[in-house]
Order: sequence, then C-alpha cells, then structure tokens
Amino acid sequence: EGVDHCGMYVGDGDIIHSSRERGKSVVEAMDAIADYRIVGYGRVRGADDPHVAVTVPHMRLDLRIAEDFIEEIGRVYGYDRVPSRDPRALRAPVVLPVYYIANAARRVLDTAGYAEVYTSSFRSAGEWEVLYPAASDKNFLRTDLATAMEDRLAFNARNMDLFGTERIAVYEIGSVFTEGTGERTLLSIGVAYPRMKEGKARESAKKDIADVCVGYAAKLGIAEVPMLTEKEVERGYVVEIDIGALAGEAPIPPDYGDTLDTPDDVPAYKSFSPYPYMTRDIAFWTPEGTSVDDARVAVEGEGLPLAIRTDLFDTFAKDGRVSYAFRIVFQAPDRTLTDEEVNGIMDSVYARVAARGWEGR
Repeated sequence: EGVDHCGMYVGDGDIIHSSRERGKSVVEAMDAIADYRIVGYGRVRGADDPHVAVTVPHMRLDLRIAEDFIEEIGRVYGYDRVPSRDPRALRAPVVLPVYYIANAARRVLDTAGYAEVYTSSFRSAGEWEVLYPAASDKNFLRTDLATAMEDRLAFNARNMDLFGTERIAVYEIGSVFTEGTGERTLLSIGVAYPRMKEGKARESAKKDIADVCVGYAAKLGIAEVPMLTEKEVERGYVVEIDIGALAGEAPIPPDYGDTLDTPDDVPAYKSFSPYPYMTRDIAFWTPEGTSVDDARVAVEGEGLPLAIRTDLFDTFAKDGRVSYAFRIVFQAPDRTLTDEEVNGIMDSVYARVAARGWEGR
C-alpha cells in the first residue's frame, strides 16, 4: 500500500496504518496482521484517561520521553523526599545454562587461587575473516583459547620475580569461531611452574588442573569434566573445556545459588608501574637462632619505596650458623631505574648486614 509499517488498533477489530511522508492512511482488519512481523506494541491513553500534558521549553533538549520528565520532577521535588521501596519483579529470572556453567567455573577456579585473564578475540589467522579489522594482525576471529593461554603463561613467566610466586595459574572464558561448529564458549585453564625442571613442572601443572577439574565436576554434579583439548607447554600444561557442551550435560538448578557471589577476600586494586623492574640477590651467614624475620628486617631497611619485594629463596644451616638468601625486586612508578641507582641501594643493604656482624656469601 506504500505506507509505513507502524499501526494503531482503533477498535472493532481494525488496525490503522498511516504515513507522514506519503500523507496516506490505510485501515485493515486485525486478522491481516498475521503477515507482519510485530516488533513491539504499547497502549495509547485515551482522552478520558488521567494524563499530564507537558510543554517543553525549547532549550531543554534532554526532555523527550516520560522517564525524562519523571526524573526532572524528582530532581526539583528532591530525591531525598521520595520514599524508597523494593522494585517489583516483572518476571521470575530464568537460569541461563551457559552463564551458570561459566560462573560455576569462575567460583571454583577463583577459590583455588587462579586468576582470570582476558585476551583479544582477534588473531592474524583464522577461519572467519573480519570485514573491517582494527589492525593488520587482527583480521580474523580466534578459533581457540589455548594459543593465547600459552602466550600468557610465557609472558607471566618473565615476570615471576615481580609477582613473588612459584606458580602461574590462570584461566579464560570466551567465544571461539570455527566454520564447522560456529561460535562456541570455551574455558581454558593454564598452569606453569617456570622455576621447576621441565618434567616436574609439567607433571605438577597437570595435577593442579586435574584437581581443580574434579572440584568443578563436583560443583556441577557430574562425574567428570571432559577435555576438548590438552596441550603440553614449556614447564606447564593447558586444557580447553567446551562450556556449551557442559551446559547440555550438567543438571541446571532453578537458581544460580552461590555462583554469582563475590568472594569475601577480593583484593583491592593497586596501580602498577609501566616501567621495567630490576632484581638483586643477597646471601649472608647469621648466628644460629636468627629468625628469617630478623634477617628480612635487615634487608628491607634500605631502598624503600623502590624495593617493592623482598623474597626468601634459599636457607640452610651449617656449623652452627644459618644462611639466608633474599631476592630484592626494585621498580619505580615514574621512571626506569639505572644500575648505578640500584647498586647504591645494595651497598647500603650490605653495610646494614655487616653492621650486625653477619658475614656475606
């Protein structure tokens, strides 16, 4: 008929369509709308219904819909004078299987000390090409999570001294895109022990992942979590799990339970330095009975705030003496440190140790 797709029910089973641009109106029976795709509908107040007519000042371009006027009335009247009340639920929430399975994984992994990472969904190679890529090396959608997980383990291994940990344990939940299966949601778990020997590190990483997957299966109420892929990496191990497939196998409860709860021990964010760090080691003999805390105090007394970490990495006793070895990590928040600057701090540390009569090694 050459009119717009909007319509209004005018009673007696009739719908009226009108077009401002064409100046044309069409009335048709309600039964005819079966041929249309209805994307929304709403009730128009009649002339006899209670209503408010508002004239908007021409300079108030922010007042357009009913909610704008409600907000304006509240602002003028005073939000503090408006009594509070619980919101009314329009409908009972429905548990989304994939969302439940994914958040159950987060709950288990976070409790086990794993950290969640987010990597780019775009790659330099893949099966689905992006029409307008943001960069020349990001013109395909990723086909897996394991590749990026291996890269993150290697990246974090280079910063172990800064973290002060012996293990890297991370995971990622995200979508992958392949021609055969389309879009899928996967969970990738990666563990590495960069300071262990290759064989022992890999076996330790495998055990860690196996243990956390047992807990994950128990959380979901299934016998085991099937692995989509498993991959040995340098001093570590990486696995992928198909979250979508698990959503079809695991029993889905009527509510999310504790899967959406925030742990009580969530760490506070602390800004980090973009500048490189430097490390220095110091080892010295102390009299038998000297505690590691006493030895640490002597080392930590110099270099603050540039000395951001002091970690004990070796200790042994011999001939009535105890040897302690510490690794000190230096980093500045506003500049790159120089060897001369750090060496000057270390000279003060050695002098402080010597002043206690302790012998350096």
